[in-house]
Amino acid sequence: MKKIAFIGNMMPLVKTLKENGNFEFYIFERNPKHITNETITGSFEYSLLPKMDAVLISGTSLLNGSLDMILDRAKNARLKILVGPTAQILPEFIGDYEIDYIASVRTTDIDKTLINLKFGSSFGLFKKYSKKYVVKV
Repeated sequence: MKKIAFIGNMMPLVKTLKENGNFEFYIFERNPKHITNETITGSFEYSLLPKMDAVLISGTSLLNGSLDMILDRAKNARLKILVGPTAQILPEFIGDYEIDYIASVRTTDIDKTLINLKFGSSFGLFKKYSKKYVVKV
């Protein structure tokens, strides 16, 4: 059985993979607001990531400074994907990082997105002004 780690509780993505494959999932989460009975505290990333076949890394790791540690511990994984709305980064900026794919969204209407953000909308409410993409790095 393939072992897949999610760095960040990406519930829709986890649900899709659960429905379409025979995988063993490890969902690491640091934000107390996103902890569920399926998540594992981020403190276990250090010991478990070296055992993973694939690692899907939330773009939040770019913001909180954890990407280096995650990639170091996940160096045995055959597939590493930076994913989510916060993973909007040009592949050129990835440099020597061993990331295989970036899966994110790009804003197609900046003005309408900004208006929605100013009124406190979450990504789900302004996704009609965005387009998903996947790029091989």
